[in-house]
Amino acid sequence: MYRLDNKAFTDKTPSQYFQVVGSNGSYFLNQSPVINFSDQVGFGIATYDQQLAGGNKNGVYSIELFLDCKQIHSSALERFEFEHSRAINSHIDYPALLLYKRTVQKSFVEPGNPLTIYKGLEKNGLISFTDDSVHDMQYLIKDIKGNTSTLNFKIKRNAQSTISVKDEKGVKLFRYTDSTNYTTENIKIAIPRGTLYNDINLQYSISNRPANAYSAIHTIHNRFIPVHKNYHLWIKPDIALPNHLKDKAVIIDSRGIYQGGIFESGYIKAMPKTFGSFHIRVDTIAPIIRPINISDDKSMVGISKIVLKLSDNLSGIRTFRGTIDGHWVLFEYDLKTSTLWHTFEDDLAPGKHNLQFVATDMKMNTRTFNATFYK
Repeated sequence: MYRLDNKAFTDKTPSQYFQVVGSNGSYFLNQSPVINFSDQVGFGIATYDQQLAGGNKNGVYSIELFLDCKQIHSSALERFEFEHSRAINSHIDYPALLLYKRTVQKSFVEPGNPLTIYKGLEKNGLISFTDDSVHDMQYLIKDIKGNTSTLNFKIKRNAQSTISVKDEKGVKLFRYTDSTNYTTENIKIAIPRGTLYNDINLQYSISNRPANAYSAIHTIHNRFIPVHKNYHLWIKPDIALPNHLKDKAVIIDSRGIYQGGIFESGYIKAMPKTFGSFHIRVDTIAPIIRPINISDDKSMVGISKIVLKLSDNLSGIRTFRGTIDGHWVLFEYDLKTSTLWHTFEDDLAPGKHNLQFVATDMKMNTRTFNATFYK
């Protein structure tokens, strides 16, 4: 249960978790006969479908929530527009996913969520009462084959059941319905309409410049608030960039992940797709090509493919190209393991051959690997 109290859902929203007991499709809350709250709440549920005993946990098909036998929220994970796929981060408890790897599907809808999976919404799934009566709640969960499970519990308004939450202060109110800008001496932020799922009081802070960085660390709101699409970010270098480094400047986040980097009117511009902490570095180091099963003058007789590892320290791989004896050859790429491989063609002639593999990162740093081999 999330105690929203007419405020936007954030990572600071007070929440309570309740243990569920039961079996054979009928569930209830353990040792919680009535849930009390004082103002406005929303609910969420962590659920899965286990098709076979001991099998994998699969997502359920639909979740319906009823208040006193009246449906107030329904979501069915059918097809939706690809451009809306990031809005799943609004559908779930995004902070719980990042912090605890826990997937909780919320049963209330943020106003800027464009997903079309919802039906039967009453007040967007939010609940508030003016009476002090006990009310019946029921979750109805279905899998793709129509099998159902129910979770029943009771709720009650109790004016004494309050939780004090400090209001978050920010530098500017950003409304989800508008395009909004924020500018200081060292930073510019432009958030287009349709980027936010709810209004936010934008929080901004600046901290000391790290070693080998060209700017201070700029923290824009916090990473627990998802955004629907990329926004515009400009950071001014604290140290003057020499001309030969202007096209090597990048903006990275606190995890060292490249966000972009274009020199524009004295600023470095990027388009992040998350909130968080950012600063400027320069990328002058070419990608690293590590041969796994090939070396110069090696016999590859009886070996079916060439295997390489490819990595980059900062901006990431832009392009790669492999040739044998000057002719392009296909290298397949597994992004998760940074592994590339070329499977030899059946018509590759026996004898001596020359491999050349060239990799370029996003800031146009290039490395070449050459090897002679025999088939």
